[in-house]
Amino acid sequence: MALDIPDTSVCLNCRYLLRGLDIPVCPECGRQFDPEVPATYTDQNHRGILYRWSHPPRNWLRYMLIFWAVTSLMLASDPGSSFYDFSESLGGRRFFWFLPTTIWLMPLAIGAICLAIGLQHLASWTFARRLHKKGAPQFNSQLMKWWWAPLCVGLVLSTLLYSWPIWIRFQFCRSSLESMAKNQLAIGKGVVGDQSCGGYQFDAVLIYPLQENDVAFLTVSKEIGAGFIYSPDPDLDRDFAHRLGKHWFYTTNWGNWPW
Repeated sequence: MALDIPDTSVCLNCRYLLRGLDIPVCPECGRQFDPEVPATYTDQNHRGILYRWSHPPRNWLRYMLIFWAVTSLMLASDPGSSFYDFSESLGGRRFFWFLPTTIWLMPLAIGAICLAIGLQHLASWTFARRLHKKGAPQFNSQLMKWWWAPLCVGLVLSTLLYSWPIWIRFQFCRSSLESMAKNQLAIGKGVVGDQSCGGYQFDAVLIYPLQENDVAFLTVSKEIGAGFIYSPDPDLDRDFAHRLGKHWFYTTNWGNWPW
């Protein structure tokens, strides 16, 4: 049996004609509506931009949180990022110096676009509700799914307690980084200049003497002395470096390394 709605009813999302449907779901975009609640659909005669944009910004704000969380986790996977340096003075450095390539900017830009669209939806929705137009739907807690917000924020904040993004990214790149470090230790001298290895961009690979063994320092940021440290001695330990595994450490400031 067809739903009891006006023949001119259309989907609030894609404006698909809902006439003759027997289930309250738009066959075009999958949006659900309630035949008893006119605010969940609209009339095909309402063609103004206000009604097309008068949705609660649930999805777009969720997308923004996801993309910005991805951006933060990508930054947190690089020891040379200022993500781990906010508590210290920036010393005149540009705020976005830690975004070296466009790949870091893509999720950040997409998140900004989602925020702009979400705010436009929110403004249109608020304006339409004030005009008491039925084309603006009510908030639906099940559709809002606000649990995405604490999830995204929690993931980002957890990196301040434990740098798990660095560990995960390092595990994928470990074999190539270890090969690079061993080669330079075998040669006995470092190399200066931009180099790509294991998904990282290095400013230099430096060799430093330490007790009976030399160590290789793979520098991802020469400005703050951040990078990875490889030691042939598996028992090497230092208070100001963070262990990534056997033979490997990372540091966000080489100047703090107590030789």
